[in-house]
Amino acid sequence: MPNWHTSAYPVFVSTGSPPEILSEPTKGLFALVQNLIQQLQDPSPVLKEKSTIILPQGLFANLTVPFAAVLLEYPVAYCPSETVVSPFLSSATLDIYEVRLTLPDQGDVTSGRRKAWPSVNNEERHYRSVLKFSCPSHLGHSCPKLNPQSIQESLQSFFDSRIANSLLLMLSTHAISVHHTIESLDRVAL
Repeated sequence: MPNWHTSAYPVFVSTGSPPEILSEPTKGLFALVQNLIQQLQDPSPVLKEKSTIILPQGLFANLTVPFAAVLLEYPVAYCPSETVVSPFLSSATLDIYEVRLTLPDQGDVTSGRRKAWPSVNNEERHYRSVLKFSCPSHLGHSCPKLNPQSIQESLQSFFDSRIANSLLLMLSTHAISVHHTIESLDRVAL
């Protein structure tokens, strides 16, 4: 079993009241990740022809939610209980993080030039959200890895290095920015 406490893995957080940092992820998550790796490493011609992977049947949110967080490389992975009780994190104070990619404006329709980003809901935005997630605010006080400044710095570094390896984005003027807000929501979608 891997060391889930290394920086390569997210911090696993319960969705109970109050949310807590878990010492280990949901039971069965490691096996699910191993299953995915085995399918991806399968040298058979059948795998090369199919465009999907097959996950075990009957998975519930207690596995699929943290599994998605691992795949999407979120710094925080919520782990709901097997008996899911909604709403999650109702009225909890949350640190909300959003990673934005900004490209320069490339003109407008009246000048005959295309814009880099079309308007969204009639609002001009010159960025796209690359990643957005939350973390219960109180956990940043007890876990240095979840401190807002630490998360912002690690996300900035992570996405800067990813973009540095992207030829398309290297050829354009762009910016990655990490935004942090504090909010209380009626519920959090997992």
